[in-house]
Amino acid sequence: GREASTAEGLVEVAMASVNLGALLKDQENFDGARTAWEAAVAVGREASTTEGLVEVAMANFNLGVLLEDQGNPDGARTAYEAAVAVGREASTAEGLVQVAKASVNLGVLLQDQEDRDGACAAFREAFETGRAAGTPEGEEVATAAQRALDVFDCGPPDG
Repeated sequence: GREASTAEGLVEVAMASVNLGALLKDQENFDGARTAWEAAVAVGREASTTEGLVEVAMANFNLGVLLEDQGNPDGARTAYEAAVAVGREASTAEGLVQVAKASVNLGVLLQDQEDRDGACAAFREAFETGRAAGTPEGEEVATAAQRALDVFDCGPPDG
């Protein structure tokens, strides 16, 4: 019905906004990128579908990277934490990959802020959700998380 086509339309707008943000960031239009990703978050939420939530998680992840690049670690942390929460809420393989990616970045950010326990917990989360995704990209992120666990001397992934 009408609700389904509206939701699909909103997801398409969210996807386009995620892509537009990436394009604008490549062109060094950082304000434009941020605006596009914030729009993707709002529209993806409004769609209230799993696909919409995945777009919200992606947009939050991208915002986190941008804010981190711009020297705003608190903003980045908030964006990564949002990506983790929304990706988990989507609970699809793609959503779990977003959780894992955001968790790796969050771990590095926390390590930079000398929160070793928080960093190790984030890397463990990334390992577990990357594996749980059951996709090549998920495995790739899980491998990166496992390396981070080793590098930062966090102990085994299941520790």
